[in-house]
Order: sequence, then C-alpha cells, then structure tokens
Amino acid sequence: MSKLLFIQTLGCAMNVRDSEHIIAQLKEQDYEITDDVNIADLILINTCSVREKPVHKLFSEIGAFDKARKKGSKIGVCGCTASHLGGEIFKRAPFVDFVLGARNVSKISQAVRTPKFISTDINYDESEFAFGDFASSPYKSFINIMIGCDKKCSYCIVPQTRGDEISIPAQIILREAERSAARGVKEIFLLGQNVNNYGKRFSNAHEKIDFSDLLVRLSKIEGIERIRFTSPHPLHMDDKFLDVFCNNPKICKSMHMPLQSGSSKVLRDMKRGYTKQWYLDRALKLRQSC
Repeated sequence: MSKLLFIQTLGCAMNVRDSEHIIAQLKEQDYEITDDVNIADLILINTCSVREKPVHKLFSEIGAFDKARKKGSKIGVCGCTASHLGGEIFKRAPFVDFVLGARNVSKISQAVRTPKFISTDINYDESEFAFGDFASSPYKSFINIMIGCDKKCSYCIVPQTRGDEISIPAQIILREAERSAARGVKEIFLLGQNVNNYGKRFSNAHEKIDFSDLLVRLSKIEGIERIRFTSPHPLHMDDKFLDVFCNNPKICKSMHMPLQSGSSKVLRDMKRGYTKQWYLDRALKLRQSC
C-alpha cells in the first residue's frame, strides 16, 4: 500500500520547486500526497527564513502537527530555516524526526529512513542531480537554473542558507523544459537568486553560456509559449539581456526588478553593487525598448 505524504510549503517560488523535487523523490518510495495531516505517514514543512515571521511560525506549526498526527507517523523540517537552525530544531522540538537543509533536498529518501537524520551543508552540490518529474500545475513548470547566491547584501540571510552560487548545466535545463513541453506545459518559470547572473560558475566543465543565450534557446522549444523568471539583479542588467527580454516574443513582459533603496549611499551600505543612477538608466532602457 502507498504511504501518505502531507507537505506544507512556506516562502518563495524556489521553496515551491524544492517541495516538488521532494515529492518526486518520495513518489519513487511509494508515497502519495494527502491534504489531511491526521492520516499522513510523513509530515513535512518546507521552511523560509528570509523574514522573521515564518521562523516563528515554524515551531507553532510543527507543534500543531505533532498533536494532530497519527501514531507512528514522522515529522521532517526542510528548507532555509532547517539550514539556518540545524540541530537547534531538535532541541526546541524533540519530536521532529529529521532536519534537511535547502541545499540537501536530494537526500530526502535517506532522511526518511534514518532516525534523527540531519543534513544542512549549505554548499552541498545538487546542481547536476537528476530529480524526478513532478509539477503542481499541468500548464506551468518551475525550473531551477541555479542554486545559491554569491552576493553579500548586508540585510540578507540567503547566502547563509543556500550557499555559494552554482549554475545548473544548460543541457539539464533544456531537457527539463522539453519534458515539460511534451506533457502539455505552456509556460516555464525560471528560478534563481540572481537569474541574470546565470553561467558564471558551474560545478564541472560545461559549455559557457549566459542567461540571455539560455533564454533564446528555451524560446526555441516547440510548445513553450511563455517564459518568465525571477529574480533578475539590477547589477547584471546589461544591454544584451534587456534586448533579448524586450524583443523575444515568448518572454513575458513583466519584470521583478528590486530597487531596495532610492539612495546610492544606502545602496552602497547595503552592498548592492549598483547606484540609483544605474537603476534609473536600466528602467529607462526597458521603457524605451518595450
């Protein structure tokens, strides 16, 4: 008989994709998804730590899950808060069965089998791991194109929870997009902390390719009608990138372009790497070209 999996996802689109990877791996272990925590054999909470509120919510949520779960079920904590707090989670919630960091998703099957398993290495390399196929929507696919972040923004915890930036090889991304198109997906959504810095570093020797070239290749896949992505970094918005964005008809004309501050001095203190003037210049180029 199949075992039942309940999973709650907090946070960003990357966490949603991580949850899909977890589900795909566990389906290979005969798990099926349920939305009823009371009957689940395995209860997972995939966490976010970018803001403080989701961290507080974690412990109230898993406390409620502990009260609701059936005898013999397991509770696991995954994601960014798992990376950040590590073994502290066991101390604060001793009923938790395992802790799995945001860069350790591929170890989920081992975690489920191993009592008090913990893996929170923020530089564990999953960039070439072959995850199984699972998508929450029949029409849209999230696709990771990179993991981690090399930026040192003074206010942000992401590099401490997702590790150094590594790009996923283009052939893996293209194959995933082609498989998505084959099952009827019309829209792909590319994910990364700084997507337009794609291609700066791979784990092994791979073809050199930047984000603009990757967009062009993805747009040539038959069946894919819309391409979206998040989040581009203003620092890497060169003219080549903006030209591809504006002129490729498959790329949706919406841009999440974080400013963070209207003061160049504050941007410098934040270690963002660009000025107010640079941001305004890029915004003007976008408005003129689109």
